[in-house]
Amino acid sequence: MNGIRTMSSVAEVAEKIRSARIVKQAAGSPHALACGLVSQDDALHLESGQSSTPIPSEWADSIRLHGILSGGEAVVSVSEEQGIRSIHLHRDQKWSRYAEVPASSLIQACGKDIYISHGPAVTKLIGEGPEFLTAPGPIAAFVTAGDAPVSAVLTAGSAPAVLLHCGRGELRTLMEASPTRRPVEVGLCSDGCHLLTVVRTVEGREAHVFDTATGELTGVLPGIGRIAVLLKGCRLVAVDDAWPHPNVLETPCTGGPVLNRPVRASILGLFEDSTGPMAHCTRPGHPPALVPLARLLDAGVDADSQPRHHTVNTRWGTLRVLTVPAATEPVGDVVMLHGGPYGVWIPRWDPQVELLTRQGYQVHQLEAPYTASLRRAHTRFVPGDFGVKDVESVSDAVAELAAVTRRPMLLFGFSYGGLLAARTAARLPDEVTGLFLMSAIWRSADLQRLIDDGRPVPGDLRAFLMHAFPDRHVGLPEVELPPTVTVAVVHGTRDTVAPFALVEAACAATPGVAFTPLTDEDHIPRRGSSVVSALYALHTWLQHCEGTP
Repeated sequence: MNGIRTMSSVAEVAEKIRSARIVKQAAGSPHALACGLVSQDDALHLESGQSSTPIPSEWADSIRLHGILSGGEAVVSVSEEQGIRSIHLHRDQKWSRYAEVPASSLIQACGKDIYISHGPAVTKLIGEGPEFLTAPGPIAAFVTAGDAPVSAVLTAGSAPAVLLHCGRGELRTLMEASPTRRPVEVGLCSDGCHLLTVVRTVEGREAHVFDTATGELTGVLPGIGRIAVLLKGCRLVAVDDAWPHPNVLETPCTGGPVLNRPVRASILGLFEDSTGPMAHCTRPGHPPALVPLARLLDAGVDADSQPRHHTVNTRWGTLRVLTVPAATEPVGDVVMLHGGPYGVWIPRWDPQVELLTRQGYQVHQLEAPYTASLRRAHTRFVPGDFGVKDVESVSDAVAELAAVTRRPMLLFGFSYGGLLAARTAARLPDEVTGLFLMSAIWRSADLQRLIDDGRPVPGDLRAFLMHAFPDRHVGLPEVELPPTVTVAVVHGTRDTVAPFALVEAACAATPGVAFTPLTDEDHIPRRGSSVVSALYALHTWLQHCEGTP
């Protein structure tokens, strides 16, 4: 390929990353404009309307946005030492420290008040205000209405229940878990007249709506995904799991017809501000942003929109694939494998995909086998299958894609996807010529070390490994990468999920690996400069794969 053109491509994509305004978190209130934590060129700001206030750099890795009070003040919290989170208010483009709470507290901003729940108690943070309700057990979720004295809690534990609290009355139980259904989220409309409960069933997720005055169930909306909210006018709005483009479902809280509209965007969150319903969303070519929901719905979905979605068959089942076409005549193919083990690719803003397609590569984003098993398109996984059946399925899929394109495959794996990619490369030396690993552990010995060291790991990785290998022994053969495979590794120096020291040692023990440490980054690179560094490492790897360093 032409070196000048490819360097131009990587520089252009890098500049887009530096200049992109990426909404990391967002919140809204019916009484104020929505606000978002916006990242741009390694700096973080709180933005609302036309105003923008810098976030102190020491907050960047731990800040959480909890909501907006009726006066327009944003409420955030930040991790402190010794298991404490400090709560801060933002008003008049200034930050003020408000309170300190235990790090495990749930924090909610609603109306003019801030509430915290810790253990079984919920407290209104007004001076030394007393506890205003106590649940029969630890609280997993809590919500209160902004315009009415109505609250709801979801208790934690093996048998969660949804409890309703109105004014000074006693807690009423509206729903309890059963063998076939489990409440997992709660929500209220702003005037407190309806309660939303998201329920997980053997068939998926449902939204149950209750009348808070009578406690009666007024409607059930099946087939929802992970997002459901109650909006003004007593409307239930949810996003389903249709793939690759979701549908927005809308129905009255009192029951009635369901309006079903597709959107060409991946919706990360829904809420209401003073202008109406808002969506936190992303789509190809557009970084995560706040967009009026009506604008998304009006845009609809182009029947010919890219990427192309299809399936590949494996010995254990069927996997879904998003294929993003090359921007030029294709010169090669890259199979991307995401982290997990659960998840699926969705059309979204992805600078790495943009770079690959600009440089003439088709990108095949492959579904993880564990996810396919949840939708019953793949055999179920039991202890002992990890690193075996999933690798066999991915290897079959890569071999099928190579047979269709009649070109060798390059593999890109993030986290768990890196383990799959490395083991697939070892199984398919004739089909795979390049391997790019990000935030990944791939050696059996290192998985064993994670089980043996006994330290807690964010993301519950160790718990998953203990389930996958209940005898605490990783019985997988060690990975032997063929010398014909060009290998590059990118890894954060502060990665607490896949410890940096293990990966650094693995790279040193593997001849020919191009290793790029990302300074002060955790498992998922968050700063734009780190993403740019990974992008240049990806570009260099492509050159080596092509034999044009």
